[in-house]
Amino acid sequence: MACPKRIDFLSFISGALAIPAAFVVTYLRSIHDSSSGLVLGWLETWGFVNEPAHVKPSVSVLQFPSLDKFGVFHEPVVIVAGAPEMSDPGYFSINDENAIVFLIAASVLLGLVAMATALWAEYRRKPTLYLSMGYVCGALAITQIRLLAGLVFFIVGITAVLIMRRHQD
Repeated sequence: MACPKRIDFLSFISGALAIPAAFVVTYLRSIHDSSSGLVLGWLETWGFVNEPAHVKPSVSVLQFPSLDKFGVFHEPVVIVAGAPEMSDPGYFSINDENAIVFLIAASVLLGLVAMATALWAEYRRKPTLYLSMGYVCGALAITQIRLLAGLVFFIVGITAVLIMRRHQD
């Protein structure tokens, strides 16, 4: 019978983690400048991303001491290995915009998990202390990202709880 306490506590914890994540996202969006790597630098100082190790290119020079058939020395051949080269960034490249989108997705996901588990536990008639806090925290986190979406989730949650409690009576 340890399961009833876990689902409401999961709602509370995920909602409590969603709010700081939403505040960080809101702050990062406000200071974001597309020409600087400020967000990636901040994430790197906290240890969320690492810059790849720089590889020094190796240079080899090949000289041929012989003359060709016209009596001219060959020019040396230079071989460079490990030099950086330009390529397409790809879909999973890490830049400031992608880091902010990832943090938005993480905070919204935590908020949705908090709200969904709170409604599920309410449906299963679990104690409501952690459920109420979990749902409110999840909806507040989504309100930080999009105001209208957060208000809609508040209204949907209140309506769902009222319907579930009406059917219980």
